[in-house]
Amino acid sequence: MQSFEGAEVRTGLLGEKESCAGEGDGFAGFIPFEALARAGSDVPVCGRLRSEPGDFRVEEALGFEPGGEGPHHWLLVCKTGCTTPFAAQVLGERFAVPAREIGFSGLKDRHAVTTQWFSVPARPGEPEPEPGELAGGVRIVRAERARKKLRRGVHAENRFVIVLREVRGDREAFAARVLHVAREGVPNYFGGQRFGRNGRNVPSAARMLRRAGGPASRLARGMYLSTARSLLFNRVLHRRVESGGWNARVAGDAVVVAGRRRALAPDADPREGGTAQEWVAARRAHPTGPLWGRGSSGEVAAAARRLERAALLGCEGWQAGLEAAGLEPARRALRVIPSDLDWEERSAGVLVVTFAIPRGAFATAVMRELARDRHPG
Repeated sequence: MQSFEGAEVRTGLLGEKESCAGEGDGFAGFIPFEALARAGSDVPVCGRLRSEPGDFRVEEALGFEPGGEGPHHWLLVCKTGCTTPFAAQVLGERFAVPAREIGFSGLKDRHAVTTQWFSVPARPGEPEPEPGELAGGVRIVRAERARKKLRRGVHAENRFVIVLREVRGDREAFAARVLHVAREGVPNYFGGQRFGRNGRNVPSAARMLRRAGGPASRLARGMYLSTARSLLFNRVLHRRVESGGWNARVAGDAVVVAGRRRALAPDADPREGGTAQEWVAARRAHPTGPLWGRGSSGEVAAAARRLERAALLGCEGWQAGLEAAGLEPARRALRVIPSDLDWEERSAGVLVVTFAIPRGAFATAVMRELARDRHPG
């Protein structure tokens, strides 16, 4: 047994360092983000990420316009160094409405400059919101009207501008690696922020699932359930990366067509013609891993099921807890291909990387295939 950033770890089934949320009770299996297998062993440069909030910029792209009329304000908000729930609280105070009535599509990074949409109920007779600073690093950029509250997960993608400082390494190899990632994609891991700093959400999630109950806070319960699902998904993907099969279809895989949410049944082919195998090879579809819920074991068959069972040995407590919580099973793509991936060396030792990825994917999963963070955390 040895220490890893405040948590106990051991070498487990797959040979990686794992956090032991509970020895022998089915709650092992957490692999810290930096210990997850990389698709490419030739990460050509190292540098410093997130030296300051402006080094990590995110812009949410809805993929549609709010509509222009209706009983809701849709506000494009830029926030710096704060969480999405905090920004919602600021908006609630500004417009005198409960925070639960504030809508947003996705949670964005705290240690960043992020631009995203929020919705606020419009009260009769009040003036239209104007762009400007509010409080705590929250600024309204644009205001529109819409007919409905903004719901979670409706935006199309997120666009990133990421600065890497104090860079050392081979720039030609870095350029080649960028081209490779743009073509082949990267493992679609859940980022480290999903598990809390140094994985601190993992023991709390295990305690909640062991008791088959939950914390008083609905937000905390949702966060811990998400932590557990993400842990299992990352473990399956880690195993497939280690075996070299993360970006190829194996027998019994459920695949998801790029840009869609619902996965095809095992061995089903896309309606548009061609086989699932051909679509995955052409990067028009991706193999999937489990977002665990009731009946998850029946979502894949043959070799794919054997791979997932082997990867999740020791995780029976997580699985049973998620099933008892009543979550519906789902599938998530094992691969994400960033669009418009580009880079430049803005000054000596400073690289700027730009790209867009679909909602739900993590920029850190892309960056870890391009560069090593010299000062993680």
